[in-house]
Amino acid sequence: MGRRTTVWRDKRLTGADVFSAEIEQQLRSSAVLVSVISPGYMQSEWCNRELVGFTKASHDRGNLRVGNLQRVVKVLRLPVERSVLPHLLDEVLGAQFYRVDPASGRARDLLLDPSADALQVFRARVDDVAQDLSRLLGTMAASADAGAAALPPSAADTVFLAWTTGDLSEEREKLRRELEARNYRVVPSGSPPLDAARLRESVLAALRDAKVAIHLIGAQYGFVPEGEERSIIELQSDEAIYQASNSAAARIFWLAPNARSQDPRLSALVDRVQKQSPQVGRVDLLANQTIEALKALALDRLKPASKPAPSAAKAASATVLTGQASVFFPLATLFALARDRGFHPPPGAWRHGATAAVLLLFWLIMLLAGLAPGEASVLVPVAQLSFVVTAGLGLVFLRETLTLHKGFGLAFAIAALICLARN
Repeated sequence: MGRRTTVWRDKRLTGADVFSAEIEQQLRSSAVLVSVISPGYMQSEWCNRELVGFTKASHDRGNLRVGNLQRVVKVLRLPVERSVLPHLLDEVLGAQFYRVDPASGRARDLLLDPSADALQVFRARVDDVAQDLSRLLGTMAASADAGAAALPPSAADTVFLAWTTGDLSEEREKLRRELEARNYRVVPSGSPPLDAARLRESVLAALRDAKVAIHLIGAQYGFVPEGEERSIIELQSDEAIYQASNSAAARIFWLAPNARSQDPRLSALVDRVQKQSPQVGRVDLLANQTIEALKALALDRLKPASKPAPSAAKAASATVLTGQASVFFPLATLFALARDRGFHPPPGAWRHGATAAVLLLFWLIMLLAGLAPGEASVLVPVAQLSFVVTAGLGLVFLRETLTLHKGFGLAFAIAALICLARN
């Protein structure tokens, strides 16, 4: 963990001992409580008093959570019905140290599992818990005040990692740990609510700030919440949920490799996902690809959208136009001086010159502003067709004659304006 850490464990867990002042003191001074959950834990008055004592001490200090992390770490040694779990423990998923035999439905402790990889999986789970503890303690240490929650990440840092089925729980946990290790906020946290109304509220709240939404679909259809006909997997991927949450999150659906299901509901859901065309956001479908490929795509979608720099062509067009003006006007002045053998402006020039200069400057500024989003091949010719306005003013105010050639010229100029404006 990079720092000296003290682990305290009460070894006198017998019914004859009293809940001593030493235990209360240790609970008040502990940064984290690790609860190893099993049916025996739920029946133990002693264990429940420790959980209540730590929770109360943390609530009194106002820091049961640090950012989006909870200071009670759940380790599932054996399965326990969610209905008997305290609310605090039901909120977090926890590390699972058992396997369920799909054929018999029996749960077996990893240390008693005869499978060849059981010990390796057990060690990996221990390492997962250690990393979670390290990250939690690091977050608390980095905070200026351990009692103050860290500022939550911005909406751009939020990932919706949909609840999934038991066959993909390990993959979801790996992905969650990887994202959180990169300082992304992963929602929803904890276990999914059992009733449809609360589940929908949780999903809507989680989707609202998410930049990316990830859905894992395996070989199981998933549990159906109370008051619903669809499973949790189908509910979370429903287009109506995204519309109700006003979410523009980029969606990624990962279909587990070699996942085979005989459930027609799951087959229909996969078909809908493959044909999905959302009103907002984008959808990526990864089929028969590794979890590493999913992680790489998710990280790519989480990259901040860089503001497009002005293209070289557009920047160059503004530069060329400015250079053209800065060269043209001095040359025109020198030409007039050479031809007229001096500077002999007409009487009206002093009266209207300043106004004309201001209007010309405004024209140039507007043209340069238009070149940022527009095309020089359209805007510059349109701007330089301003002689059409000049000719019109001459006809109206100076009573100049409209000859056939002048009329054709103005007509072609107006046609050019119309064609360029429709580009």
